[in-house]
Amino acid sequence: MKRNLKHYRQIASTVLITTLLMAPSLSPLTSLADNPDDGVMYEDIIEDADEGYYDEEDTVVYSRAARVASGSNLNVTALDLTEPEKAVDAGTKNHTIDGSVTIASGSNWTDGLASSSNATSAEVVSDNIKLSIPQGLYATAPTKVSSVTINGTTATFKISGDIAADAKGDYTVTAAWGEKTGTATVTVTPKTIEKKEVTLEFPDTSLEVQEGKSKNVTMKFNPDGIWEKVNIDSDNPEAVKVTKGKSGIVILEGLKVTEEPVTVTAAFEENEEYQGAEATLSVTVTAASLEEEGTVTLLMEGGDLIIEPEEEGTATIVAKVDGGFPTAEDVMAGVKDVVNDPNGVIEYSFDQNTGKIKVKGLKPGNASITYSYANSKGESEVTLQVRVVKAAETVEPAGVNTEGAEVDVAGADFKGGNKPEGVTEQEHQKNVEDIKNAVEKSLTSNKNLKGDSKLIINNGQNLAEFGVKEPEGVIYPLQKLESMTMGYENGTPVLKSMKFDISLYWRPKDFDSNARGAKLKSGLKGSFKFRIPVPEIVGNKKYANVKHNGTLLPQYTIQKDGNGWYITVKVNSFSPFEVEFTDTRRSSGSSSGGSGGSGSSGHSTTTANTQPDTMFGNWQQDEQGWRFMQNNGTYAANAWGRINGFWYYFGENTYMQTGWIFVGEQWYYLSQAPESIGKMQTGPVHDVATDRWFYADDSGAIQTGWQYIEESWRYLDPASEGVRGAMVTNQWIDGRYLDAQGKWNE
Repeated sequence: MKRNLKHYRQIASTVLITTLLMAPSLSPLTSLADNPDDGVMYEDIIEDADEGYYDEEDTVVYSRAARVASGSNLNVTALDLTEPEKAVDAGTKNHTIDGSVTIASGSNWTDGLASSSNATSAEVVSDNIKLSIPQGLYATAPTKVSSVTINGTTATFKISGDIAADAKGDYTVTAAWGEKTGTATVTVTPKTIEKKEVTLEFPDTSLEVQEGKSKNVTMKFNPDGIWEKVNIDSDNPEAVKVTKGKSGIVILEGLKVTEEPVTVTAAFEENEEYQGAEATLSVTVTAASLEEEGTVTLLMEGGDLIIEPEEEGTATIVAKVDGGFPTAEDVMAGVKDVVNDPNGVIEYSFDQNTGKIKVKGLKPGNASITYSYANSKGESEVTLQVRVVKAAETVEPAGVNTEGAEVDVAGADFKGGNKPEGVTEQEHQKNVEDIKNAVEKSLTSNKNLKGDSKLIINNGQNLAEFGVKEPEGVIYPLQKLESMTMGYENGTPVLKSMKFDISLYWRPKDFDSNARGAKLKSGLKGSFKFRIPVPEIVGNKKYANVKHNGTLLPQYTIQKDGNGWYITVKVNSFSPFEVEFTDTRRSSGSSSGGSGGSGSSGHSTTTANTQPDTMFGNWQQDEQGWRFMQNNGTYAANAWGRINGFWYYFGENTYMQTGWIFVGEQWYYLSQAPESIGKMQTGPVHDVATDRWFYADDSGAIQTGWQYIEESWRYLDPASEGVRGAMVTNQWIDGRYLDAQGKWNE
């Protein structure tokens, strides 16, 4: 006989949940208690048929689920799990499997059917459903059957969870309701990861290296940071030894000559983040060349040193080789030095890798260091004179003269120009050499340099501030010939132009007359009148057009006498001067104000052959910008650098600068355009921010005052607040009207 439960509903519910927690292995289709103590707790039962029932015969209290087993009003006819429509990737979040329970017509659902319950480690259960999940399918096993919806005789539900990242293959999920079961197969495929592309590239597909010689190759690679994981191998290490250097450098050493080329392979192995990449280089080892040694010339950059006690000075030796053998590196490694310092005036160091000399003054006195190199062609030597002096308290302008004027042609670059039709290459090279020799001979023998030289220094300037350390001595312009350009006129070779880097030097009164002296600091104000030599090879040319710091000066007539040819120039600053020779008379025009600057740019303008500022290495980019890793393993910082023929400036943080910068008391503009980012601009410069035009000379320094630009005189504002150097338009300046393009139409 069965009696409905009347009260203690809350107690019964607690017993139900507690029983499931305490005995998770019990099926929800069995009784909740085997012996409820003969029903003592339920003596007032029998009221609500939906709450459960008490079987007096079995003396057991049954749950709703038990009614399924006993054949009561809920008759389950089917249990299904829906197959996934497609495979799922490993690591997928919230992957869902749908399921359904169907009961016979006439059966009734009760409230709370299929609500969540606790699970064992291998199962997920509701009040009526047991779910078996294969180990490894889910990252964290689902904790419940969710989203139950009852529609007539069918209840639908969902099972959701995160697929494990390392899951792979087929997994069968099984759901059970009493005797009814349903299954679903989950096929897991490896997670698809989009890997980053890697590029490795040799600069050439093949090259030669001599037996017993080494050659460095710089690879291109991307992205940054992978180089240390790139493997470099040779398929014949007995013929070509391969060593991996810093940041893309591959060092190839020829060990022995082989008939077949050796393949050098650079490879990056694929990993979880990057794709794989490979590049090959064909290397042929050739027999050692019997190349004839070239003539070696040692040059001293920076002039002699005049320093105070405890002060440091630097100079640099540059090796110029007439031919490809030996290399400049070979020369520097073989340079010998002899120090003449009997009184212990200096201490010094010499870096043979860079040619840099560092000297520190110890006490007043004179010393010298001679550097030499010898080969089968002869010996070259250069001497660095050093004078250590106590700084003078005052140095008056009176008592200095310019009698030391000279020209330095060593290391000048010669540009041969285009070879015209009808001239053979052999004839062209002979013409180039003949003009080069004639220019050097003419300039070194010219005796007109010292004549008519005059230096007028503005009142109130103390020469000690500019590097003059003793009251008496000689101030003179040193004219360093940088380059010469040759051309043809009616088939005849002619010298077209020359470029000088002219600076002021000072030499103490009793200093060695053969020593160069010390280069003065820029900024000295005054009037400078001196002669620039003109080679006799110029022939019948009458005039010289001279650009100084990018400013076209008035045209000069070439003077000729028994001591040589020359032009006399008067300016208020130095460095650099470009001289072009012509027969064409230019229309006159004054240059009121000139450039108004001191004439020293923020970087050297010597040629590539002797250019100490030329940098070699590799560009590197990160989230902050571009940097330049030099071959010595350091980043360029606080310095100008010429890279592939273009000037760049690197700040204190080692990153390439862009836009306006102020260096060495000069303004420069570095391109901000993506296609020329960071390159120093020369000529007309347009500033987008102010929509104003400026003009930079060949050194990159922004000019002011009257300038002859593109066949017209223009005026560049000398104002200092934000628009210094901006071109003036639609205004009267010095009685001249400047139109909308800034031109003064004479």
